[in-house]
Amino acid sequence: MFCSQCGAQAAPGAKFCSNCGAALDASATAGQPGPGFVAPAAAKPASDNPYAAAPKATAGGRRGVYIAIIAVLAVALAAIGWVAFSPKGGTTGSAGTGEIPVAVNGYGITMGQPDAKVTVTVYLDYMCPWCGKFEQINGGDLKTLMKDGTAKVELHPISILDQLSAGSNYSTRAANAAITVAKGAPGSFVAFNDLLFANQPSENTTGLSDDQLVEYAKQAGVPDDVSGGFASLANADWVTGAWTAAQSAGVTGTPTILINGSQFSGNFTQAGEVAKAVKAAA
Repeated sequence: MFCSQCGAQAAPGAKFCSNCGAALDASATAGQPGPGFVAPAAAKPASDNPYAAAPKATAGGRRGVYIAIIAVLAVALAAIGWVAFSPKGGTTGSAGTGEIPVAVNGYGITMGQPDAKVTVTVYLDYMCPWCGKFEQINGGDLKTLMKDGTAKVELHPISILDQLSAGSNYSTRAANAAITVAKGAPGSFVAFNDLLFANQPSENTTGLSDDQLVEYAKQAGVPDDVSGGFASLANADWVTGAWTAAQSAGVTGTPTILINGSQFSGNFTQAGEVAKAVKAAA
């Protein structure tokens, strides 16, 4: 029988409920729970129970799991292989320029095959606006001529416009950065040279800061241990020597352009004129 007060089951013949102490009456003898009884909740099926053990996989289920795992592993291995074997900037050069070898020869930075038929020599200052125009108009043509082996370009960064950089000596700092990259990360020099002209400052400004030069070097793929020589002017003596050598060669302004040792007399601001002269000399 069951207690009519708390619904607990009472022992046969008991007069008081062992659970709540209430007197057992006739209504508790009917063989069914009293009015206060609450049936225990039924256990949740395994599918609704987060802690229930998962059902064993069938053969078909296991096969699907194995296929999914293999597919994930294949994608992961492919990604690892791409990272391991993809080219890295700063060693073989940035995309599109790595096929142009770079070497430092005395006070010149040579881009192109050593045995190219034509040598184009350019004396430049990275703050000189006409040097920027020369690069903008002729840079693409010269890259094509370097890549196909027709010409090599010998750059001579010099510092004749320091007085036009509001006391920051930008011409010296930019030339120092250029030779530092050419010596320490030659594969990144072409890209770095492009960035210096693409972001060329105006005359009578302080020019790019050392931090900006480092940032553009990073974009070109130059390692930090190389660009670390920018602020300290690691190659300042080379820059001074380059200007002295340029003066000895009769250079009085920038850009000065020579083709196989003879001064270019055409109009370098006319698209195709420099390339035409190079091909004629080949």
